[in-house]
Amino acid sequence: MMLRTLRVVSLAVIIIGVTKIWMHLQSGAVLTMEGCQGRVFEVPLGNTSVHCWGCYLAVFGALALVASFAMPNGLITRWQRAR
Repeated sequence: MMLRTLRVVSLAVIIIGVTKIWMHLQSGAVLTMEGCQGRVFEVPLGNTSVHCWGCYLAVFGALALVASFAMPNGLITRWQRAR
């Protein structure tokens, strides 16, 4: 049961990370903010090739998913026995 939960959570983390990456890539190179009295401020973002937290989340989810398939009777079973 615990491996199934780990796999489902890993897949959810991958989906969230990939969604954040997609949103980051779809955003423009200018951040538009509204100010007081209807003023609009445009802030250029400059380097748009930086990593967002979605990249790291997707990699973490992939590693957790691989680990859940690679060690079905390894670390998790030892942890359950220790409880």
